[in-house]
Amino acid sequence: MYAAVEKCGGDGGLKSPSSRLTWGQDNPEAEAGEPVVREAVFLVPRPPRFAVHPQRTSEGWTLNITGPVNKWVHLQRSGNLKDWEEIWSGFMWEANEQVNDADTGPGAMFYRVMVP
Repeated sequence: MYAAVEKCGGDGGLKSPSSRLTWGQDNPEAEAGEPVVREAVFLVPRPPRFAVHPQRTSEGWTLNITGPVNKWVHLQRSGNLKDWEEIWSGFMWEANEQVNDADTGPGAMFYRVMVP
C-alpha cells in the first residue's frame, strides 16, 4: 500500500503512529483510492528502569523494574561497572516486575536493566 508522509512530529521513534489519513484524490502523487499520511506523531515508550532504588534484605537485593509491557528485559549486575553478568531476563507482561538477587556479599554492586 502506498502512503506519502508529508509531516512527521514526535521524537523520531518508530512506534505506533497516530496520524490523519487522506485519500489519493487529495494528492496527485498518489494513486486513486490509496491513503496518504498528512501528519504522523510517533509515540516512543520510556525504556525500562528501576521504579525505586534496589532494597537490600537478608535474602539479597530486591529490584523493582518498570517499563513498557510486551518487551523482553535483561537485568545485569557488576561489581566494577566494567564486567557485567546477566542475573535475570524475562518478558514484561505487566508494567512492573519484581526481581530478587540472592547476592548477599560485601562490597558495592551495580545493576542495570535493558532491552536487547
